[in-house]
Amino acid sequence: MSHKKIILDALEEVSKSDTFKEVFKEYNLDEKELWLVPICFKSDLEVSARTEHGIIYLNERLCKMPDKIPNYIIHELTHFCQQTTGDQPTQGSTDDSYLDNPYEIEGFNNQTKYIAETDGDEKAKQYIEKVLNHHQVPKEEKEEKRKELLSLNNDKQLSLFPKQKQENLTRKDFLENLAKLVKDLEDPEQLDFPKKYIKKEKLHPEETKYRLKKLKDLLDAIKDQ
Repeated sequence: MSHKKIILDALEEVSKSDTFKEVFKEYNLDEKELWLVPICFKSDLEVSARTEHGIIYLNERLCKMPDKIPNYIIHELTHFCQQTTGDQPTQGSTDDSYLDNPYEIEGFNNQTKYIAETDGDEKAKQYIEKVLNHHQVPKEEKEEKRKELLSLNNDKQLSLFPKQKQENLTRKDFLENLAKLVKDLEDPEQLDFPKKYIKKEKLHPEETKYRLKKLKDLLDAIKDQ
């Protein structure tokens, strides 16, 4: 089978997934743009897949296991989105910092969510275990890193105001909470938030993204009232 056919078949599988649709929606990309993403095989690639300057490179050895390619493509599509829609370069990483890189964490979140969607939660968990072992994550750090990288379809969305049910909020409560959220985002060290989402004195990037999006939605809603 030709390289082109292998890639097109993998893209066809990816295009059917809810995970892919969510990723492109998050970055305001039309789903049809998937077929315009530059992807090719590379024989001398040291890793399974890599994205540089918006070009996705797949290790040629993956041709022998085409069923695994969609899993890698969804991860690399995340980097494609990061690199082609942002206003600054993405953060690079060394072997030591790879699993702490917020761009990589997002990639693994989307990849494991895709695996869970297509092959089940257990397969996604098994994949992350392989990643943790490959990168020799210390035993005492595995649980935290596992939670950080693994994203399953039944994971609950993070709550905007964790301590108070939003359906019980009065307008006054709502506006007070909104004002506090703005202040918290300006001063992350003061956040009253579970420690598992805070790393190196900064709010977890996925939580920051989610809160900022919800904040924008709320502000837009207020303008209409």
